[in-house]
Amino acid sequence: MRRAAKLNISLFSRVKSSKNLLPVIILAYLVFIFFWKFFLKNLVPVPTDITVGMYFPWLDYKWGFEAGVPVKNSILSDVVSVLYPIKSLAMDMLKNGKAPLWNPYMFGGYPLLANFQIGIFNPTNILYFFLPNLTAWSLQVVMQSFLAAIFTFLFLRHLKLNRFACLLGAVTYTFSGSNIIWLEWNAHTWTAAFLPILLFLTDKYFQQPQKQWGLLLTLAVTCQIFVGYPQMAMYSYGAMFLLVVLRHKIWQKATIFWLGFVALGVILAGIQLLPAAELLSTSQRQHEVLEKDTANLSWMGLISLWAPDYFGNHSTLNFWGIGNYTNNVGYTGIVAIIFSSIAIWWRRKEIWAKYFLVLAVVSLLFSLPTPFIDLFRQLKFIGFAAASATRILFLFNFSLACLSAMAMDYLIYKKPEWRWIRATYLPVIVLSAFFVASGISYYFYRFSGETVTGFWGPANLRVGLRNLAWPFLITLVSGGLLILANLSHRVKKMVLVGFFGLTAVELFRFGWKYLPFSRAEFLFPSTPIIDYVKKQPGIFRVDGGDAIPMNMWLPYQMESLAAYDAVYPVRTAKFISAVNGGSIQNPQGRHGSLHRYDSRLLDLSNVCYFLAVKNDEQLRPDYDGSPVGKFQLKKLVPVFEDKRVVVLKNNDCLPRAWMAGDYEIKTGQEIIDRLVDPSFDLSKKVILESEPKVGPAGKQTGGKATITWRQNEANQQLIEVDSADDGFLVTSDSFYPGWAADVDGQATEIYPADYNFRAIYLPAGKHLVHFNYQPVSVTMGMRLSLVGLIICGGLLTYGYFKKHKSA
Repeated sequence: MRRAAKLNISLFSRVKSSKNLLPVIILAYLVFIFFWKFFLKNLVPVPTDITVGMYFPWLDYKWGFEAGVPVKNSILSDVVSVLYPIKSLAMDMLKNGKAPLWNPYMFGGYPLLANFQIGIFNPTNILYFFLPNLTAWSLQVVMQSFLAAIFTFLFLRHLKLNRFACLLGAVTYTFSGSNIIWLEWNAHTWTAAFLPILLFLTDKYFQQPQKQWGLLLTLAVTCQIFVGYPQMAMYSYGAMFLLVVLRHKIWQKATIFWLGFVALGVILAGIQLLPAAELLSTSQRQHEVLEKDTANLSWMGLISLWAPDYFGNHSTLNFWGIGNYTNNVGYTGIVAIIFSSIAIWWRRKEIWAKYFLVLAVVSLLFSLPTPFIDLFRQLKFIGFAAASATRILFLFNFSLACLSAMAMDYLIYKKPEWRWIRATYLPVIVLSAFFVASGISYYFYRFSGETVTGFWGPANLRVGLRNLAWPFLITLVSGGLLILANLSHRVKKMVLVGFFGLTAVELFRFGWKYLPFSRAEFLFPSTPIIDYVKKQPGIFRVDGGDAIPMNMWLPYQMESLAAYDAVYPVRTAKFISAVNGGSIQNPQGRHGSLHRYDSRLLDLSNVCYFLAVKNDEQLRPDYDGSPVGKFQLKKLVPVFEDKRVVVLKNNDCLPRAWMAGDYEIKTGQEIIDRLVDPSFDLSKKVILESEPKVGPAGKQTGGKATITWRQNEANQQLIEVDSADDGFLVTSDSFYPGWAADVDGQATEIYPADYNFRAIYLPAGKHLVHFNYQPVSVTMGMRLSLVGLIICGGLLTYGYFKKHKSA
């Protein structure tokens, strides 16, 4: 009997464990289906086609295609021009045993570890140590979706919903607009994936205020910070706080401890947060403001919640909406809209339905151009004026996904009456009819004989009408399924499975249409132009001109002053503005491009080579053409060409480091005005911002000096200098807190020079100069994280001894 009992218990445990494992298998299978091109066709979820299909010099080659490589979606260019190159740089440094502190290839040098979006401390970065960078990156993209699905399922099961309903909610959130549109960025969707587990652990802690739930919450908070997108992490904290306010008594002891565990998670992430805070506080972000069209979801854009392609799609080259397609992140699917309305009506008295409704409404209102949001942006709180408000719509996606699961759960266990279906479904039909009517309005224009152009012209409205067909069809099918659900219990089961399939179909179609899967060999291949520039002797910077875009020099380990990133030092932003003929009072935005090649500031910045596309008289790329416009300068001399691209050498380019025997003291715009003055000798004088503690004995004319670079790495430089006179060693590398210098082993002060660069005093003679990047923010961040670890260890130890003492 005992053996039989043990056998029964064993079989029961296996059945139970397999039952628990089945949803995981189903979600893994759906993720596999979505990424089938990666797993079965060896195509990577990275828009590598953009590199070779849009820009010179790669555009001069066909790469196996008759007419060149077709580009699926150009709006994803940030993935290959910013995120993947910088992440690869950081991982390569780690694999080579070097701390990823400084990026010397962009903006004349700027902090690397402080760059939040590349997620240097993402736990899954371990993949890069065993796999090629592109493979590791691709697997991380896949893992975002799987993690979002598992965490959402776990959260919905916590709400005691049916497993099938939880699967619907997990699929809806995982493949909703926000998670799909930002999927290949490999940062935003990571952050969004942690939202459900944060809510789960928060609610679990208030139900059972025990240390294990609090410490798991701490770990989840830390991981969300580490994976990469701070703006969405802050929105997650707002969602957590709203949950505490609506579902629990906020004025209680548990709330204080909950806040403590959240704060402990932030402390653990100090190694990331303090360097990032230092960069943010000294960045152009504090001066940059995004236009409303880019930052907000327009009121007209609300149609995208139902018909995401009404204003076209970048992948089909017919987008005509306001801003860009990334503002369509509110799309959660038509089934989700209908099911959410059902849940709000039938389960409106339940606290979870109220919570998700409030969260959806608040997040949607926050994304729209309301006066409240305008006021919030004017405050410029931690750079939010330069942030896109639509990032908050991942909360809207999540709310509708959870409401959909609640509706599915209700349909599984209840038999709703037709009159209630009419109350929830018919308004959606009316809304659909309204949108269809607006889409066909161009026919009336044509019938009346009027010629309508511009935003609401027939060409645009034709696109809108065509792209209303699919959502209208999904709406009608959903209505038919709801009617069938009332026929019988057996039919209802089939209908609910049909809704699950319909959700997967509409969201997968949305994702597959938008996201490219490309060939790995398209990622930064070499060309004769690139090979030529790389082989040039010495240390120098380049500018891609109208060929290679900003940042795409980085994979080839070539340096540039021009670059593009969301956050970089404001000194550099002001200097680039001055290069382009502007004032330092108006810093350059995140696109730090160079326009004025005749500027002396470019010569000072060691920009020695430029790329130019040869054009004909109509300014079209031509094999027999020549560079035009800003390239037509005496100092820019052609030295190499291949097909339609030419390399120009700047004969006025100053070396990366030189000895200045004389100096002047100026501040602000006065520095720029003096530097651009033709009478000022850039190679013999330097402008400092305060009187140095030591300086040349009298004004030197700058005798002979021999400068030899012994080492030029990201975090440190070693320069041998033999100078006949006293003076200042000037390097055209960005001045930034954290850089230290020593001469022959003795520490010396670094002065901001020529507004954006570094200078140290050197007496005459032969010296060995060592520059080293050792930021205090990183040291303090490490200590803060260590304090967090000690606190966590103390809590675990206390809990262990308390448990064993009571036992």
